[in-house]
Amino acid sequence: NGCNKNGVNIYWDFFSKNKTECPESFHLWKYIKSKPPQISLDIHSYIYQTEKQSRPYIFPIKTYPNDFRLPAWSLQKSITKLCNNFALDSKTVQLDSTLGPHLIKRFGTLTLQGYHLHLADGPEEFKNKSINTIKTIINAVLNYQPLHSKKIKYTKVDIAGAFWSIFEKLFDRYPRKFNSYFSKKNKRKSIDSSNSWNEYNKNNKEVKLY
Repeated sequence: NGCNKNGVNIYWDFFSKNKTECPESFHLWKYIKSKPPQISLDIHSYIYQTEKQSRPYIFPIKTYPNDFRLPAWSLQKSITKLCNNFALDSKTVQLDSTLGPHLIKRFGTLTLQGYHLHLADGPEEFKNKSINTIKTIINAVLNYQPLHSKKIKYTKVDIAGAFWSIFEKLFDRYPRKFNSYFSKKNKRKSIDSSNSWNEYNKNNKEVKLY
């Protein structure tokens, strides 16, 4: 669950100012401020939640500063396509207690708050999706370089943000909900009973990601 020795779940409670209770977050945020990232990708994997699909956690495009919205759209659409149009975009993704919203507001960092693969897919699919994720990200932002030169700009009256909200619902949110509703979700085996991983374990093979 991502807890440190003090019981702080760093994923959901990123205490960047509390050096005593959460030194991990404190020092990570200090490093981030010294070298702001262009892209932030938090990868972890489902194991026993067999009903879950590989998917990214994504933000509404209007969350980003205006100059970062096009690359954010390109990145998020590319990743959701890689995950068969599955994504999580609920309010929990945008919690102020997490790191993602602060990366976006402060630096315009293109952020996938969480990016979940699923170990029950087996070694080959897991490996291929990991590699394809990196390729997809590079291709998605290639036309928008350099990202660091873009301006962090927010306005009180965000007309462009309103248009983005409508555009995103029509061409992303609603189609994904439609896809999710009519997709047949195959119940996955847990990692312990996944034949493909058991075969790897039996032969003492390493799963190499290169």
